[in-house]
Amino acid sequence: MLAIDVPADAIMRANVDIIKELQSHGYEGVYIALSKNYQELSRIFDYAGIDKSKLYIIDGISNVYGIDTVDLPNVKYVDGPFALKAIDEGVKSFLDSAKAQKKFILLDSITVLLLYISFEQAISFSSMLSKTAKDRQCIGIIMSLFLGAPNKKMNDGLTGIVDEFIKFQ
Repeated sequence: MLAIDVPADAIMRANVDIIKELQSHGYEGVYIALSKNYQELSRIFDYAGIDKSKLYIIDGISNVYGIDTVDLPNVKYVDGPFALKAIDEGVKSFLDSAKAQKKFILLDSITVLLLYISFEQAISFSSMLSKTAKDRQCIGIIMSLFLGAPNKKMNDGLTGIVDEFIKFQ
């Protein structure tokens, strides 16, 4: 499991770059969207040339804000970022249905998750994602936003869960 510290103004660029790089190496993945809804992400991914047929999206935002949803087999809407069990079940279901041998999970982002749940719940959820990634032999990526400096408390909480911390520039 990787934790990537990203400046808040670069999060989408980082997500797009990571997904494109993984897809170029034959990966399919699950994107846990907690900061943008599916329709907004769809436009961004189309513009960036991301193959959405190889990307499963768990949308944790649309239902919170009453945004219209679309019925697609690779999109799951959950009640919100606080619906951890539904997110976990969606991740496992999508990973099980992915056709590629190489898979990834990308959480955008643990920092946004803290707006909805406690620090302890966020760390517990990250641990659960890490276990799922290991059990299913896939890459796990947790995005963590920072404003000026990495979040020391977050990094300390993720120690033991993640294998490596990376700073995205």
